[in-house]
Amino acid sequence: MGSDRTPTMKDVARRANVSLGTVSRIVNSNATVAPELRRHVEAVIRELGYRPNVSARTMRTRRTHAIGIIVTDLRQPVAATLVAQASEIARRHGFAPIVGDFQNDAAAEERRGRGRGRGLDRAARRGRGAAGGPGQCRILSGARLL
Repeated sequence: MGSDRTPTMKDVARRANVSLGTVSRIVNSNATVAPELRRHVEAVIRELGYRPNVSARTMRTRRTHAIGIIVTDLRQPVAATLVAQASEIARRHGFAPIVGDFQNDAAAEERRGRGRGRGLDRAARRGRGAAGGPGQCRILSGARLL
């Protein structure tokens, strides 16, 4: 393997003298791999500097592991706190948070609300209440709150 090339799972399998399936189970945290074999393959992964290809995984699983966090206005202290806490929870559950706001533009918020977070596995939005005040956090894309 040349030094200018990114190592693949096949490279790890060859170097560790195991099947591609074994490397896949280890990378995906499958518990059916013996601890000693897991340690050996993980050492080869570190040695080669292997990192899973996120784009390939997204295409294969059709999951982005991204969550959109949309608030009315990020400049509001309560919104900033909500985004920080939601981002922390998202990361803890293996999601990458993507943050946005509408800067108090109710028309843009309504238009985007109908779009339902395209390309995201989850989308959370804090909207306005019935009287135009702060509302509850709503989950878009038919997703569940983490």
